[in-house]
Amino acid sequence: MRLGYDEKTEAFRDQLVAWLEANLPDPSLTAERPTSSADIPAWARQFQRQMFDDGWLSPAYPPELGGRNADLFEQMVYLEELGRRHVTRSFNPQGLGIVSASIVSFGN
Repeated sequence: MRLGYDEKTEAFRDQLVAWLEANLPDPSLTAERPTSSADIPAWARQFQRQMFDDGWLSPAYPPELGGRNADLFEQMVYLEELGRRHVTRSFNPQGLGIVSASIVSFGN
């Protein structure tokens, strides 16, 4: 048995892969790693900003919040492709994964 995704999800993957290939920071820059979430290198801030501007930072969010309304399968593909390339989307995972999600869900 071969499991796979539907055409819509694979189209999402194709868009993401194309974006990553065009926008991943140069490996010589990514060697500089932050020492804390208060010390984020300029390349990381710029990359995170570009991800946000293009709707790839939090793809499950609505477009007006920097996302793409990604469904669960698209979110899985997103994490697969970032993991495959060892991409860190944020050096502030608490802010992105907990705080922003709480504000989106419960804030007004």
